[in-house]
Amino acid sequence: MYRRLFVTALLAIVAPCAAATAQTAAKQQPPPVAPERPFKFPAHTATKLDNGLTVFVVEDHRQPLVSATLLLPGAGVTAESDVKRAGLAAMTASLLRQGTGTRSAQQIAEAIDSVGGSLSAGASADSTQASVTVMTSSLDTGFALLADIVQKPAFAPEEIERWRRQTASNLQVAYSDPEYLRDVVTDRLAYGSHPYGLPTDGTPQTIAGLTREAVVAFHKEHYSPAGAYLAIAGDITPAAAAEVVKKHFGGWSAPAPKAAALPAVGQLQRRVVVVDQPEAVQTQFGMVGIGVPRSSPDWLALTVGNQILGGSFNSRLNLRLRAKEGLTYGANSSIVSNRQAGLWGATSFTRTEETANAMKVMMEVINDFRKSPATPAELSEATSYLSGVFAIQTETASAVAGRVLTSALHGLPADYWQTYRDRVRKVSAADVSAAVERHVRPDQITIVAVGKASVFAKGLEGLGSVTVMPAAKLDLTQPELTVKQEAAAGPDAAARGMAIVKAAAEAHGGAAKLAEIKDATSSGNLKLTTPAGEMEGKSLAVTLQPDKSRSTITLPFGELVQVFDGTAGFMNLPGQGAMELPPPMLPEMRRAVLLNASVGVLREAVNGGAQVAALESKAVEGVNLDRVSWKKGDLDMVLGFDPKTHYLVNVTYRGMTQQGPADSETRLSDYKPAATGIVAPMRVATFQNGQQVVEVVITEWRFNTGVTADVFKK
Repeated sequence: MYRRLFVTALLAIVAPCAAATAQTAAKQQPPPVAPERPFKFPAHTATKLDNGLTVFVVEDHRQPLVSATLLLPGAGVTAESDVKRAGLAAMTASLLRQGTGTRSAQQIAEAIDSVGGSLSAGASADSTQASVTVMTSSLDTGFALLADIVQKPAFAPEEIERWRRQTASNLQVAYSDPEYLRDVVTDRLAYGSHPYGLPTDGTPQTIAGLTREAVVAFHKEHYSPAGAYLAIAGDITPAAAAEVVKKHFGGWSAPAPKAAALPAVGQLQRRVVVVDQPEAVQTQFGMVGIGVPRSSPDWLALTVGNQILGGSFNSRLNLRLRAKEGLTYGANSSIVSNRQAGLWGATSFTRTEETANAMKVMMEVINDFRKSPATPAELSEATSYLSGVFAIQTETASAVAGRVLTSALHGLPADYWQTYRDRVRKVSAADVSAAVERHVRPDQITIVAVGKASVFAKGLEGLGSVTVMPAAKLDLTQPELTVKQEAAAGPDAAARGMAIVKAAAEAHGGAAKLAEIKDATSSGNLKLTTPAGEMEGKSLAVTLQPDKSRSTITLPFGELVQVFDGTAGFMNLPGQGAMELPPPMLPEMRRAVLLNASVGVLREAVNGGAQVAALESKAVEGVNLDRVSWKKGDLDMVLGFDPKTHYLVNVTYRGMTQQGPADSETRLSDYKPAATGIVAPMRVATFQNGQQVVEVVITEWRFNTGVTADVFKK
């Protein structure tokens, strides 16, 4: 079983986090603001096709390039209201380039590469976008490809599985990143059950359940020209644009998407949530409150206020936490405004031991900001910057087209961008103060910290009621954000669970035989599945009860060795020498020894060393298994037994891997008796987040061969 822990190291290496160090600095006075240069927002044309597609054209003949972006407001994250299908919009968009009815993924890539262009697609909170950029001479090729992937995607099963595997791998790595955890937990707590609250790419739990049928249905229901926008920018005239659009999009027809019924986003209650990462060397933290949608009249004043609070290096947050207190390298604030709702928030990071102090200082800055949002000097600096940078950020035709799409998506006035700079400069201190008073409410914020909770959690009690949750147990699909524990099946669950375990012990050779096992050695053939493909090799594994293991895997690129001596774990990779395994992996090493040959996990249960209870029966691979919860210390898992043979055939648990936490499942089969009388599995397959990562076909088991502790030294 412990081969899974060894193999995941091949998929990702966790980089150590560097601790932030203090730095003091005085506020740097910028040079005098120069007079603004005249700037006029470029003109564009707008037409609407009979099928409901609105086409914008921004002419710019400075370079022989044309870019086009198709925006589908009905195909974003908010199109799917079921929390269990989070990631469906992103999955659908990501698969557009992976083959159509007439072109394979490779042919699409070759076609766009042959003209030196780019082709992409992706989903966001409120829309899906598909874009192409080509030389003017390749205009028809670019539009043909864009139309093909949007209107006729194939959604090949193999491409879906590839996406699922790659996304699951990426999410495992992300769940080890404190900054990522801070942001996704903050969003989930702030937005609640609204789709905005879940990551665009979904979660490990949701992507495992997304099917091809769901993707096909989502595309059919939400990809439509009705209400969609196509912005074309660059070396093209409106007449030429009309011709190429009519050719490739004029015949596109689909019903208008139906808006999903979504829950409201309400105000928050003051609370503090700590995501515990015991191995963390610094803390990522943030404070968030409900903001405004992008179309709100308060958006501009809040944007100016945000610039003062934490939008620049000279902002209040950065000057206080970094320059004055030396608690961080950077502190900032932001506002996120979607179509239906928005957030405002402040974030930073600090040394673990300074967490409580840094968070209290941040709260002080926010409280002071609410009382006095903008001095005359701050207001002048903020409005001058926002007005000036607008011209810089709108230099290219594609940037202009992006702003045009933004105004269309959010229903902004027709002259919004033409008058933007004037309106920014006219924002007054009273405007900022009124908007801040309405929306920046320190008594209605959620506070999140990710780090070593044992060091700082108690010091946060002055900020609000504190809840601590283990990072390894995080499940964003659950209301309480932690893995849902199955309830025992009935008042006699403990007795029935013990009866199931005892029957299994007898089937595996008997409790007496299990108690006699001191060491076990297995050899076999291994198949490793990675996002890059499959690899085959040889496996040799040795365990010494109750807590030592050594595994050697031989792959085409070299020999890999992993050792656990009962207290510390080490890994040897080709050419890298011995590396110590991170602390979160050590409980998993103990779990692996317990599961090896099914010996330790059964022995501990029969002897009363672990708590067991019967759970509801559940079908796995067509067999209704007898299921038992198993817990000892910080290890817990669910054991599934074949009701006919009583063999242990399935084990599920939330475990830590080299890539981060994962919902893991181990399937055991092909049981055969060994020379000692122990009945052991000859095939072991391990899955992470629904994807198989390793399978071992064991050719030989040997027990009690006299293995000593010396085998498990570093």
